[in-house]
Amino acid sequence: MMKNRWFAMANTLLLTVGIAAGCTGIYHPDAMGNHVLAGGNPITQPVYAAVPELEAQLIKEGNKATISYTVKNFKLSAEHFGKKHVSGEGHLHLVVDGEPKVMMKEQSRIILENIPPGKHTIKLTLQQNDHKPLHVEKEFHIEVKGGGG
Repeated sequence: MMKNRWFAMANTLLLTVGIAAGCTGIYHPDAMGNHVLAGGNPITQPVYAAVPELEAQLIKEGNKATISYTVKNFKLSAEHFGKKHVSGEGHLHLVVDGEPKVMMKEQSRIILENIPPGKHTIKLTLQQNDHKPLHVEKEFHIEVKGGGG
């Protein structure tokens, strides 16, 4: 009787361990190096790329504006400009009052001269090589007084 009780407990323990192992899964690498559940389902893990950042400063002097900018986690690329999308690179658009003015393929200062009197919106936006927006932008609002002030 005692042997039967030990045998029953051992079987219960093995069954419990087997169920737990089945619930957690047993993983192994497939031919592509992906971790696959013993049943054959690949495990997908999200890929987190660094988010592009744009920092910019505008200094207005009379009817002139100088914009300095830096990008982080993003490469301004003249090499692939206007071509197929390459992750993590592209260019910068300068838009003044809703009108595209210039596309920057490398880091430098932007100088706007002879800005007409009035209120103006100046926007910098990061774009992919194929000109699709990344929705990373900086916007400035300036006012140039009549007579260039």
